[in-house]
Amino acid sequence: MNESLKSRYEKAELLEISSTEDATSEYLKILEETKLSDAFILSTVGRKLRKLGRSQLFIDKIKQYPYEEVKKRKYVNDAYLYCLYSVEIAQYVYVEETFENFINTAKLITDNCEQLGVDQFNFNPYVLTVYKVVQVLKHRASTSYFQELKWINKLNPELLPIEPKEIQAQNGRTYEMASYKEFYYQVKTKCLEKIEKFEECIKLCETALYTFEKLHYGNRLWFSARKLYCECLKSGNKEDIEHYREIAEEHHFWYMYHKLANLYFSYGDVDKALYYSCKAILSDVFDQEKMINLIFDIGMLFENTNNSAKAKSFYEAALYYRSSLGWFIPEELRFAEKEFNLVRNQQPNIVQLKNYALEVIKKVDSLKFGIISNINLDKKYGFIKYDGNKSMYFSLKIIKIRPKLNDKVYFKIGTINDKPCAVDIYKIGR
Repeated sequence: MNESLKSRYEKAELLEISSTEDATSEYLKILEETKLSDAFILSTVGRKLRKLGRSQLFIDKIKQYPYEEVKKRKYVNDAYLYCLYSVEIAQYVYVEETFENFINTAKLITDNCEQLGVDQFNFNPYVLTVYKVVQVLKHRASTSYFQELKWINKLNPELLPIEPKEIQAQNGRTYEMASYKEFYYQVKTKCLEKIEKFEECIKLCETALYTFEKLHYGNRLWFSARKLYCECLKSGNKEDIEHYREIAEEHHFWYMYHKLANLYFSYGDVDKALYYSCKAILSDVFDQEKMINLIFDIGMLFENTNNSAKAKSFYEAALYYRSSLGWFIPEELRFAEKEFNLVRNQQPNIVQLKNYALEVIKKVDSLKFGIISNINLDKKYGFIKYDGNKSMYFSLKIIKIRPKLNDKVYFKIGTINDKPCAVDIYKIGR
């Protein structure tokens, strides 16, 4: 060990107490003079520079040496990989042009360090890198669930911490987030469902429900619902489908309605599939990116019920959104494009699409017409005026749309705690 460098490093550490700027300057001088053979000092300075936000300078230093030589010095390699994580992974914001480099850096990191135990996982960037990659993949339009599964499978759940993470917001309050272990089960069960590995998904959902005393972001509901949905697809049992319908009707999430529609369609009930697909597109704030597959499915269901004009409108909307976003056009949609002579740049009439969906629901449900007469955003409730001077309560905690004062709506009367209320509210397009 170079005693002179070690002594200077110790002085720089003391200097850091009074002046981080002067200490950083000294660390950089030491870095410049240190060789790869001075592994202890080099790795220690690397860790210091990362904490001081100067990781790139350490990366530049290490890249002067063949990486095969760097790997022989474990502590140097660990510091280098952590600096790479800090610069090229942790702060990465998705841009397609830089995505390949992001993935290649992530592979370099995970290929050259290993996942550590529960109490040591943050001593290297392995878990943090996988976590970030999966987060990026989840929001990248052209990513497949197989890609997400490939990355999440790099983690051993037994070595992941189960304690929730805590973050401090700008308002000074501390918020609790899901642990890395909960994140693992959340991502993997969704991937397994999407690639139709139903048995494996069911077992993993059961494990998740058994493992955690407390779950976040409604994951207890999602694991339970995902398990039941896979059981429905696997068994075709009418009782299971009815149970899933009860959950969907209770929570009013559009994607649950969409899944329920898929269940009914898979067992030949096109009318119920269309009904719940229409509930899906009307039960929440319209989101073209998230609802693209739903929009296509409604077109297909209208076609199956001999409503070609309505089918064309939904197919054309799905084609427009996919084209404008630069997304892949599936074979079924390309076929519909030719069959219905669709125009790719024809901007959809969203009000018309919603009215088509509302017509379907009105044929099944006894809906009332009314006007939003009162909203209390603090207490999450409101009232609808209908049939002259009658008034009907609704809870903003249940409905997913965002009604405004004087909005014209159709609604269905149900009950909450044995008291009448509006359980479904559909805004009329303007």
